[in-house]
Amino acid sequence: FRRVLFRSFTLQFFSIYFLLSLSRDSALLAFALFAFGAWWQSFEKKGWIRFFWITISIGSLIIGASFRPWLSLSLLFIVLALNQIKQNFSLRLKSFWIYLATGIAIIALPIGIDQSFHRALSLQKSYPEQQVFIMDIASMACLSADSTQTEKSLEVLQPISTSKALSKGDLCTQYYPQNWASVVFYGAPKGVAPAINMVKVGDIETYNKLRNGWSSLVTHQIPSYIQTKIMLGSQFLLAGESPNFAHKSLRSIVVLPFETAKALRLFSALPILALLIALSSLQRNRKESRRFILFVSLFYLSFLVISIIAFIGDNQRYILPGSILVYLLIFLKSQRESHA
Repeated sequence: FRRVLFRSFTLQFFSIYFLLSLSRDSALLAFALFAFGAWWQSFEKKGWIRFFWITISIGSLIIGASFRPWLSLSLLFIVLALNQIKQNFSLRLKSFWIYLATGIAIIALPIGIDQSFHRALSLQKSYPEQQVFIMDIASMACLSADSTQTEKSLEVLQPISTSKALSKGDLCTQYYPQNWASVVFYGAPKGVAPAINMVKVGDIETYNKLRNGWSSLVTHQIPSYIQTKIMLGSQFLLAGESPNFAHKSLRSIVVLPFETAKALRLFSALPILALLIALSSLQRNRKESRRFILFVSLFYLSFLVISIIAFIGDNQRYILPGSILVYLLIFLKSQRESHA
């Protein structure tokens, strides 16, 4: 009982502390956790009440995904994993269209919600995806040994360059593979202008040039693009984030366990993947458990791959929600089996 209580408290503490960061990633985690609770609640009900709680659970996942719409595909596997813990439906062919509609809703509605709020609030477009474009293009320019590809990459970045003719020296002396912002904000030596600027709010013409150039570069250099993504994404294996161990206040002492977990890289991809491999090898003869591990693994792998495609930095917080959800799913499954 003490071991269970400790694990439960630890997961709750890490989750709550991250939620208090009030970021888009923490909002995704918050709604996902509520979805877990609603799913658990639905299992104790019958008829329309059960259907109501299932709808609340899936609806919460959809709302959470609207803060990171590109991750919505991975949340399909969350539903399947939860169903292996507490089964609310069986995968029968006659219910195919219901499952298909639910899957489409989980994937498509987050994008719709995101765009609807943009229009309702009359927000000006700031083109946040340009961060991915800048990271990809700068990486292909600076990490490639192909001079032709480097030149093409520099040409794509020229519309947002601070110099008349952007050179590899100008760009790559400021480039750090850990973060896209190095070539825009902090990579330049003191007194030297940054290599490039961000596209300004509302500057659709420059944005289109950058987006179209990025698309053309990736399309014509697919092997190099994949290689670049592998190099950048490998940083998630032991994702970095500077812990704060300065004991200057009561708060710094309270959050010490979370800072220690960050320093040990417990929310990085490598520990999670190792855990999933270990659990998979231990569940070879149990069909239900194997299926559960499969769905959890598909969730985390898809979450990780999408995060790598959208890579803009090696900060742990980009994959931390997925890591916490994996830990929580495994904890809930172990609790379910212990009471079976």
